[in-house]
Amino acid sequence: MKQKKPGVLKNLKQTFNSLVDLKSDPGINAGASTIESFIRQQQHSFDWNAACKQLGARKAEHTVLAHIVYERAVDRVWKDGVLASNERDYLSWLESRIPIPAEDCRLIREEKLTSLFTFVLRKTLEDGQVSLKERNLLAGISSAMNQDLGALVKKHLQTNGADVFEHPLDKLIQQSSNRIVDLEQSWREIENTAISLGIDSASLRSIAEPYGEKLLEHIIIDAKADDKLSMHEEDCINWVLDTFSLSSTMRGYATTAIDELTTISQIVDGILPSIPREDITEDEDIEFNPSEVVHAHFECTMHHHRKLKSGPRTNEYNGSAFVTDRRLIFYSWEDDIQKVISLRSVLRFSKHQNGFTFGENHGSRRFYIHEQIEILKQVVQMAIHLAKGRVPQAIQDDLVTRPTRHISNDVRQRIWTDYGGKCADCSSTHYLEFDHIIPFSKGGSSELQNIQLLCRGCNLKKSNNI
Repeated sequence: MKQKKPGVLKNLKQTFNSLVDLKSDPGINAGASTIESFIRQQQHSFDWNAACKQLGARKAEHTVLAHIVYERAVDRVWKDGVLASNERDYLSWLESRIPIPAEDCRLIREEKLTSLFTFVLRKTLEDGQVSLKERNLLAGISSAMNQDLGALVKKHLQTNGADVFEHPLDKLIQQSSNRIVDLEQSWREIENTAISLGIDSASLRSIAEPYGEKLLEHIIIDAKADDKLSMHEEDCINWVLDTFSLSSTMRGYATTAIDELTTISQIVDGILPSIPREDITEDEDIEFNPSEVVHAHFECTMHHHRKLKSGPRTNEYNGSAFVTDRRLIFYSWEDDIQKVISLRSVLRFSKHQNGFTFGENHGSRRFYIHEQIEILKQVVQMAIHLAKGRVPQAIQDDLVTRPTRHISNDVRQRIWTDYGGKCADCSSTHYLEFDHIIPFSKGGSSELQNIQLLCRGCNLKKSNNI
């Protein structure tokens, strides 16, 4: 019976695996070194078959020995990043003496030169600029590969992304707290560097999109940590949106963050939103005093924790809440109950990841908000302060005299750098938040050792498990 011949791909795979196995053999590597010494001694009289015979190499080992010798030669002549004419001549001579097809030699050179090009490009861009000497070096390598410098850089960026611009782009992120003119100047330097390498501005903006997202996230997370959007931070966010080619999802996220932070900034300054009475439906059956101002209305879940003689007890109610300038009114349409809490009589107030808690003498009421969580937490907190006659500046003065959940800018910058702008649990780079490892409400500090970077999803999971 006639046997079926193995396919070409199978043969190639077997040959490749055989080469890889033999290249790692110490004896083969020692043999390649011996052949290199023959070449140095015999020079133009060198004969490959005679050298292998003298070495005692088997026929099957000739090809792998030739690959090792040629690869070492390519590494050696390109060690300084420049190929001199005598080195070029040497490679051509060697190719004529070893049993490797011309196409294989070309692929070996291309692989080695691609690695060299990547290394030189990374080193060149460490300071964010390209000198004439560095450009000539890169141009020489690309010429040896028979490629245009700009085309080779673009090919590299398409394959590896903007990783070679990592240093100058990370520097840009670190400057996010500086003046907007500093950001613009740093970006112009990156653009000039890209242009000198044959990369146009539009291509750079597209390639650098991941770093634009990272910069945007860094600015937003900083603003959220302060519960206040400064004019500088808003200018920086708008500059990032104008400069980088970001996805519609990221642009929408930034717009929502600006709106949310602007609202929170106003609330922190004591300016609370108000709901016109005509917008409150009559079927909600809530009676308001004529002069009472309604600040918020939201759906929520209330957990009523009580310490009874028979033991702790918790009741859960789904419903809605109104926050006015005097009261929080919770009602449940499922259980037909209504609870009115005077804001002036609140003993203890604390915020948690999903809402807020009112502390009572023999228990607590924990509210879980379903949407606009950060804004509504701020509304409730400020409404309590104002109901007790505490003006915003007095609130700020009081915070200085006691432990605070505020995380300093120095700590935030260090945490961002240590975690590389990624969630500590899942490595996500989106919707990040600074998190107290031991919650502030349980005595955790805002010092470096107690802060981590989490995405919103992981932060919610952590909060639910505490």
